[in-house]
Amino acid sequence: MARPEQSPNWWSTVPGTLTAIAGVLTAITGLILAIHQIWPPDSNGSEQPRGCAALAGMSLDLTTKDGAHGVIGPLGIALNKNQNGMYRFRTTANFTSERVDDVEGTCWGDSIDFLRTRPGVFIQHYKGRLLPKVDGVLGDSALIKTTTWRGSLFRP
Repeated sequence: MARPEQSPNWWSTVPGTLTAIAGVLTAITGLILAIHQIWPPDSNGSEQPRGCAALAGMSLDLTTKDGAHGVIGPLGIALNKNQNGMYRFRTTANFTSERVDDVEGTCWGDSIDFLRTRPGVFIQHYKGRLLPKVDGVLGDSALIKTTTWRGSLFRP
């Protein structure tokens, strides 16, 4: 008597194989997430603040396309965060040894926008993006009307 032909095991079919692979991937992902819950990655303070938060307590060394050089927030920039996550700041700028200008601006995400003025006189409007450099220091570059400027943050 002939034996009836057996159908292949379900796990050796394409749908069975795909199901097995999905199950293994799900198990591995769950294991990784569980390990991170038990042992979170080390955070020993070496991670740099990003975006606007990196401005806190720092000064901005700024150079314009026409060669003007100055320091925004020579004593450090104090940030005030409002309810929607935007930062506001008010500080000074030293562009020459005998002149101190007022600076007022905002920062949102990685965008910075500020005005440099003297009592009753508008001097310059600056806009830019905070960009991390290779060494972890933030830099800035933007085209404002016809003036290109670059800056980098430093601790006063």
